[in-house]
Amino acid sequence: MIAHVMTPNADHAPIPPRWPRFRSRRSRAALGAVLLLAAFIAAFDGTWLRPLIQHHIHERSGRRIDFDELHIGLNRALQPTVRLRNLVVQNAPWAAPRPLVRAAVFDFTLSWDSLRGDHVIVTRLTAVDAEFDLERQADGLRNWRLTRPDDRGPGRVRVMSLDARNARARVVDRSIGLELELATTTPLASSAASAVVSSGASSDAPPVTLPAHPDLPLTRHITLRGTRDGTAFDARLAVGNVLTFFDTGQPFALRGELRAGPARAQFEGVLTDLAQLARADLDLRLAGSRLTDIAGVLGLRVAAPAGAAEVSGHLTKDGERWAVSKLQAKIGRSDLAGDLQFDRKPPGEGRSMLRAALTSGRLNVADLRVPASAAPKPGAAAPRASHFDADADANIDIDIDIDIDLEVGAVDGLPLGSLTQVSAHAALRDGRWVVDPAAFALGGGRGSGTLVAETAAAPATYALDLRLRGVQVEQLARASSRLGPLAGRLDARIVMRSRGDSFASLASAASGTLNAELSHATISESLDAKLGLDGGRLLRTVFGAGGERTPVTCSALDLRFASGRGRAHRLALETPRVALSGIGWVDLGGGTLDLVLTPRRKQSALLALDRALQFSGALEAPKVTLIATDPTRAGQPCVAGSAQ
Repeated sequence: MIAHVMTPNADHAPIPPRWPRFRSRRSRAALGAVLLLAAFIAAFDGTWLRPLIQHHIHERSGRRIDFDELHIGLNRALQPTVRLRNLVVQNAPWAAPRPLVRAAVFDFTLSWDSLRGDHVIVTRLTAVDAEFDLERQADGLRNWRLTRPDDRGPGRVRVMSLDARNARARVVDRSIGLELELATTTPLASSAASAVVSSGASSDAPPVTLPAHPDLPLTRHITLRGTRDGTAFDARLAVGNVLTFFDTGQPFALRGELRAGPARAQFEGVLTDLAQLARADLDLRLAGSRLTDIAGVLGLRVAAPAGAAEVSGHLTKDGERWAVSKLQAKIGRSDLAGDLQFDRKPPGEGRSMLRAALTSGRLNVADLRVPASAAPKPGAAAPRASHFDADADANIDIDIDIDIDLEVGAVDGLPLGSLTQVSAHAALRDGRWVVDPAAFALGGGRGSGTLVAETAAAPATYALDLRLRGVQVEQLARASSRLGPLAGRLDARIVMRSRGDSFASLASAASGTLNAELSHATISESLDAKLGLDGGRLLRTVFGAGGERTPVTCSALDLRFASGRGRAHRLALETPRVALSGIGWVDLGGGTLDLVLTPRRKQSALLALDRALQFSGALEAPKVTLIATDPTRAGQPCVAGSAQ
């Protein structure tokens, strides 16, 4: 989080450059001048420059700077170094009433590239017994800019690595709602590193190392405590001597825990160049409810279910390739496992690709529901990077393609009951989602279909083609007895298109067809009598033994939708005693219907009514009334095979 203001180590010297051969007299003279300059720098004591430096800083920013010693030299890699002792730098007048920097030792090593151009590259910063107060306003004003105090532009100082010994820092970045305090202690006690709860007391125990990385010991303890956008968090870390941030290629070991509200994250492994995250090899575990709190602290905008969850896996990153292996997740009653791989292409260099192969024993829709408050707002800006003076492009939109293979044993919590034996392949190309094939078992039958979603433009457009075969109606109706009102197998096909950004808008814009029919179906004798408005038969079923079944000899449903309103092109059902045909409509957008069924009895009957049945009102609970028959309102007769 302080990557651009404080950055580490340079005793891990880079490979010395290959010096060219100097053949001419002029070249040899230039080389001699450079070596003479290097020797002068190596022996230079700059303490006498203190008045000039103090005057320059005061003239530019009105602040005081003081130190006991200043030495300028070269390290083993012939890079210029600056060493200050007992450094104190006054804070900005608008910042906290404490020094910007107070350090017993403040050393930094510069890249030779810093001597040209506007950017300063600090290959290593070393601070001993130090305190920092770093503050950035929402408009980009920073308190650590001494020579250009009012500059709100991009950062000009990049710290590549940091060696902080017994240091404390207060960090405030109002542009991302961050306030934190951190402290480093050294050396790290062995037992404390294992539990990441050490007080930092010294110990004679051997260095603590990670089993997979014995060459990178954990030597220091870091504690953090703060808030981001109102969410409180704290973290305890065990790390190596030097933290790397940019362009070093040097890994460091890490073990720690981050807590935010009821959620916690544990991690252990190796990172390289933290601000760039050039490489990573970490074991991760997330647990608790409100996992979005953890994501928010890290500056990520991720929607997650609010219930209790546990997620673990192994994260690796090498360059622009990310991978999560051994993923195991449990959210409420749901579970998920698998592997993911993400190959990121920088903008303008092609399309990024995400591949995932996931399996689940059981998913419950209620467990996966994301609260409205946790979901990203449409059009909301991505959060800014959390490090200071960063030029990173982490929030630039990228073109991405996706391939996901999913196998699920059971999906619960759906209106029509549980789906089992679910398999699907989903692919995203140029903003076009295609789920094909998709197959599942439902109610003793099978379902298959395709879904296409065009998401490149708003609102998104969806096209669904779904087939159901042999689904047991009594299971859909959740009737446990075969003597329920209706039993049999359902065949259906739904072909629908719509456009919208919510369920209500999709329902109101739906167009297409719904065809269905029953096979091997029966209804109760009392229901058959009611549909035929046969009072005599109905009385016999009431006072008789009851429980007899009447076969359904033909059934057909053909609804044709436009703008969310479906007209009944064919609505018919026949038994040996009665034939019903209907007309009317179903309004998906309004959630209402108005259907009229006209019975035609095939046998004479006593106490029969010459009326029609009208079903009207809400889809969930329509009202049934008797109305006068009208030959002009009789529907089409039953034709078998309409669901095909």
